[in-house]
Amino acid sequence: MKNIYLVRHGETFSNIENKWQGEDEVLSPHGEIQAENLGLRLANLDIDVLFSSTMKRALQTSSFISKHTGLKVLETDLLREEKIPSSLIGVSYANEPDNGIREYLLQMRANADDKSWRYEDEENPTERIARAQDALHFLQQRPEQNVLAVSHGNFLKFMILSLLTHNLDLLPSQVFSMARCIKSANTGITVIRERDGEWQLLTWNDHAHFAE
Repeated sequence: MKNIYLVRHGETFSNIENKWQGEDEVLSPHGEIQAENLGLRLANLDIDVLFSSTMKRALQTSSFISKHTGLKVLETDLLREEKIPSSLIGVSYANEPDNGIREYLLQMRANADDKSWRYEDEENPTERIARAQDALHFLQQRPEQNVLAVSHGNFLKFMILSLLTHNLDLLPSQVFSMARCIKSANTGITVIRERDGEWQLLTWNDHAHFAE
């Protein structure tokens, strides 16, 4: 039996301000508290190895986990958040319909199944899904029995959908449509387990450690 624990990073200032984030976003004071509580909770689990996205907010979150578990943080670009257009980093998506985000999303959804389409310098839908599949496979193939990975909200959705739909021939547009229906909290814990050759989703977005 093998367990993979997937964790979203703690709250950032851009999460509070509803802004699209780059790679250098840091945790807010509340995000640090979330990460501390997360580390305390994970210290009670028998984790063998800790992987983290190379983005700053994930590494900060991982440092709290490392402090309480004694595990070394192993960085990998596979777990980074989806790459968005550079021109939209730092742009608020709340109550601002003409800031470029709406146009990008409309074009992205209209062209999601075109493998060659790209709005700017971002990962297109096909590339995001492929990397999520690669990340999931990487964690599944690790020799450890209990693997922990710190990643990001949207990317974790694609990883879980890769697990749940692996035997379906879905188009990227269908995967993205499903992803829009899934929500996750900062430092939420998702657990998948392999038993007798079959992978199952046990827990999605568990954040009981919030105690809120």
